[in-house]
Amino acid sequence: MVPPQETVRKQARSPPHRLRSARRRLPSGIVDTHPPFQEWRGAVADGLLRTAPSVTLRIAVVGPLDQAAAKALFLRGYSRDVTLLATRLNRDNLKPGLAEAGVHLVKASDLSLRRVGHKLEAIYEGRTVEFDVIYPAMGAEVRSQLALSLGAAHTEQDYLEVDDHQRTSVAGLYTPDLPIAVVSSTE
Repeated sequence: MVPPQETVRKQARSPPHRLRSARRRLPSGIVDTHPPFQEWRGAVADGLLRTAPSVTLRIAVVGPLDQAAAKALFLRGYSRDVTLLATRLNRDNLKPGLAEAGVHLVKASDLSLRRVGHKLEAIYEGRTVEFDVIYPAMGAEVRSQLALSLGAAHTEQDYLEVDDHQRTSVAGLYTPDLPIAVVSSTE
């Protein structure tokens, strides 16, 4: 027996090349922008550079202040030692909240990263500091072009607007994956 997804692939390659469905699910997502670090792929594979939380001892978040602050605050719930290495200090109003939460804010506009054994070193402003894990918050490339071409409502950054059932503004079009932004309640 051919698995259902294989049947769909075969049908899609055979004439008439059209699939009909009352509802459609669009794969979408984001691609995280990596920090300035040549060995980033190996560090991700070894769990040193992460995009999802992990309970560790010493955490750093790398990115412009406006993009990295929320991630640093979130990760503060996983560790007592969270440092935000701000590659750009572009939102002064975020600084008090970070300090109140116990997140160390460091200006690191000239940041570079280096792998040392099972740790990562952040080199900035003439200092070298070692971290157990580093989370990039450098921004992302939003991949929602297909949904946008169908007329889906979106933010200025092209994140799709959905309701609490992941429905877009296009009838029958759902996006269970990222990138989503606005979630409005529907009954």
